[in-house]
Amino acid sequence: MKAIRLNRLVTGIILLVGAVSGFFIYLGIQALGANDFLNALMYLGAGIGGFTVNGYRIYKIMKMSKTKSNHEKEVVTTLECNKCYEKIERTFTRGDYIYKTKGPCEDCSGQLVITKIFTSEEPH
Repeated sequence: MKAIRLNRLVTGIILLVGAVSGFFIYLGIQALGANDFLNALMYLGAGIGGFTVNGYRIYKIMKMSKTKSNHEKEVVTTLECNKCYEKIERTFTRGDYIYKTKGPCEDCSGQLVITKIFTSEEPH
């Protein structure tokens, strides 16, 4: 529910900035017609700047939504032996937490301890 409100708020702000930017460009064109070059430059600069900020914001939103929908991240758990320091990576299972012991090492019979839990960036 909060995400929907935030999306509506961001959309509203983008539309408001776009409307104000368009109005500033209109005022700049009017000032150019009246040979008031200083005010025309300020209005046109503000209008173009507003459209630039809006374009960048829309680009970032589209890039963020594209990234989230195309890549699913896999959670990986790293186990490390406290005796021979062998590292084993496997998929995360419910109940894993850092420093949890997971049984004996297959190589040296030392204890395997979870040392890291992270997400992989590659799609699976």
